[in-house]
Amino acid sequence: MISHHSGYSLHDVLRQKPKGEGWGNVAKRLGMHPGTFNKMRVKGNDFENIIWINMLGDKYGFSERSFFELSKRGLKRDEIVAAVVMSGGKKDELEASVTIVLASRPKEPSGAAASGSGKRNGKGRGNGRNGWVTVHVFPIP
Repeated sequence: MISHHSGYSLHDVLRQKPKGEGWGNVAKRLGMHPGTFNKMRVKGNDFENIIWINMLGDKYGFSERSFFELSKRGLKRDEIVAAVVMSGGKKDELEASVTIVLASRPKEPSGAAASGSGKRNGKGRGNGRNGWVTVHVFPIP
């Protein structure tokens, strides 16, 4: 984010951060108001959210506000990214993409694998997971 708003390359920004110094000081030293960087962190964003919000904004014109609206609807970060990429950032196509992404969520397995006593059988940790792995593959335009 500092690189994007200050005009310096990511490499130059990273070289400006001594160990133990805050990113706000780096931003200020590079001529950027520290609040531009810190405003997103104050809202509870983690570092990965900040990266994805900026990427979606730069590439698709997708707003931070829209990101949080979809997040409040229960979409995870990877689902939001997938929906925006699928829609090409077009607002009129976003809802259809969200529907597709939500429909692709894995379904709970039914039958014996999903039920049982819940008792451990002594073969491993018994953390209650059934071993299913879901992989989402989305085309990148």
